[in-house]
Amino acid sequence: MPQKRLIPPGPGVSGPEDRLAGTLAHGLGIDFRGRLSGLDDLRRYVRILRDALAASGPDVSLDQLRGEVDRLVREEPFRAGAELSDALASASALAGWRGIGELCQSMEDQQPPLLRRGAAERRTYRCPSSDLQIEVETYMPAVSDRSRVPLLVVLHGFMREPARYLEPWIPLAAAHGFAVIAPEFHRGDFPGSQGYNQGGLFSPAGDLQPQERWLFGHVERLFDAAREWVGTRTRRYCLYGHSAGAQVVHRMVLAAPDARVSMAVAANAGWYTLPTFDLDFPYGLRRLPVTEAGLRRSLGTPLVVLLGEADSDPDDPLLRRSPEALAQGPHRLARGVEFHRQAQDAATRRGIPLAWTRQQVPGVGHDHEAMAAVASTILLENHK
Repeated sequence: MPQKRLIPPGPGVSGPEDRLAGTLAHGLGIDFRGRLSGLDDLRRYVRILRDALAASGPDVSLDQLRGEVDRLVREEPFRAGAELSDALASASALAGWRGIGELCQSMEDQQPPLLRRGAAERRTYRCPSSDLQIEVETYMPAVSDRSRVPLLVVLHGFMREPARYLEPWIPLAAAHGFAVIAPEFHRGDFPGSQGYNQGGLFSPAGDLQPQERWLFGHVERLFDAAREWVGTRTRRYCLYGHSAGAQVVHRMVLAAPDARVSMAVAANAGWYTLPTFDLDFPYGLRRLPVTEAGLRRSLGTPLVVLLGEADSDPDDPLLRRSPEALAQGPHRLARGVEFHRQAQDAATRRGIPLAWTRQQVPGVGHDHEAMAAVASTILLENHK
């Protein structure tokens, strides 16, 4: 679903949210696109401004309105921060009290169902055994019974922008009644490919880390925290990652076979850990505490290797070109095909069914939004 623009290109604006954004931009000369993460945040500030106007009365001064907006923002802080308080109040004065009040109410009345049916917010997870904090973008749909709400964990890519990865899932979660969390694994805590893509299994010195320090354990503990945030009693979760996030997903399936993942989707990973004990990690399982029994459980965990058929550029600057990665194929599409082929061989040798499937998406390249739309269909079908 394309994001609506927050700053209209000219005077011919269409909806009330565009008119409000236009008032803010025109009256203050500020581009708010860098300060608001979408219409859901804009809606929240509109509600704050409407409540401030209602509390202040028709004869309020600009300074009084600023103070009321500041108070409401402090009570319910949002991403854009207190700097928007003055902007909202100033724009209200420019537009006229009555006009901006009617506009706010119009926005509340005319919101699309998506914005009426849930809430997106940022939460902070604090690790109980250390001082680690993980910021988590969340979406909770408006449902009457939260105890049965399914939960999806979305893992971001190389740029580590969880809000951008959460956004295409919101209309799907709103329509189908599931909660989504998208944690940010910050580079300071999970540095480089070794710290994030490879799950933090080894230290920079090459020593195997205790399993409680693995990134996969944080995902499991975030699931427990999200169950409390949402109020759901669901015992398992779906896992989705794109690009670098897909590398985390498939390695979690392989290295943490007892994780409570009901289904995983790895979309457009750049290279893979193969299901073999003949290669050292990160290209194989050797040096990991993965047993033969664990690998069998991994091969029995539902995993979809989701590949964009146009994600086939061998010269992509972010593509790993080590000899081991090139042995998997010249580009992401070929490497995903080879990864799944090797999983089929591993299951056949063991005489067990393979729960992994491969799906290719025609005409799609390295596009997380397009892949999320396909992944949602897969996950929803699995949940039925």
